[in-house]
Amino acid sequence: MLPQLDLHYSTIKEGRTVLRSGYSRFPLRHSPELHLSESLPSLATCFITNSSGGMFERDQLEVCVRLDADSKLQLLNLSATLLHKCNQLASRETCRFEIGDNAYFEMVRKPLIPTSGSDYEQNSYLEIGRGAIAVIADTVFSGRYSSGERHRYKAIKLGLDVVFQGKRLVSERSGMRPCGGISALRSESGWNCMSTVYCIGIGPDWKAVERETIQALNDPMLEVGCLPNDSGLIARFLCRSSGAASDRIEMFVNYFRERFAESLVKGNDTQ
Repeated sequence: MLPQLDLHYSTIKEGRTVLRSGYSRFPLRHSPELHLSESLPSLATCFITNSSGGMFERDQLEVCVRLDADSKLQLLNLSATLLHKCNQLASRETCRFEIGDNAYFEMVRKPLIPTSGSDYEQNSYLEIGRGAIAVIADTVFSGRYSSGERHRYKAIKLGLDVVFQGKRLVSERSGMRPCGGISALRSESGWNCMSTVYCIGIGPDWKAVERETIQALNDPMLEVGCLPNDSGLIARFLCRSSGAASDRIEMFVNYFRERFAESLVKGNDTQ
């Protein structure tokens, strides 16, 4: 079966990233490429919309994105995803990203909001080229906490696999269950959501980047660490509101973009 979204980006002579081919079907839709960044004019922005009202039992979504060498893409979805009740079978989402050499990929996903009885599994597979950088951010809520609904889902499972030249470097698994998982998100605490930001790449000295990130952001609530096999950083933090989570994610993403902007611009100059 074809994926619900399949996008292929590459660069043109001016160095800008353009959409070479794009396919989408219900419930996903994509925008044309937009160039919104003044500091990085080669960066293309694409917005993704989901018209289904969330993820329902037995739903299976697949998203495929390919970036050719030197391409630069920011992929954004416009609304939170509501996870609906599943009586027997879970809803599943699979994301496949192929990032070429010296490419830059940035994906910030709006929060997942579980409802009572929801069961959801998300798996992301990232094949990354030499010199490429991928920044991926996710947020998971404890439930519709404004209505007093927290931790009434069955399970939420998130996975990320990173491959470089056929070798699996990262196999990250996280998630939440009502009877376990992140204790700070329990109903008696003040924390309502968990956010994770990955910055992945082959080549940088990630120990040095970790030290610089901690010093630059200077936030005691942020936990930053290195991924296995010198493949990147992971930051995970708890927030009380969607606004606080969005602010921290934006801080991370902007820092990483600025941190690697010089090499990205140099890549453009060689076009």
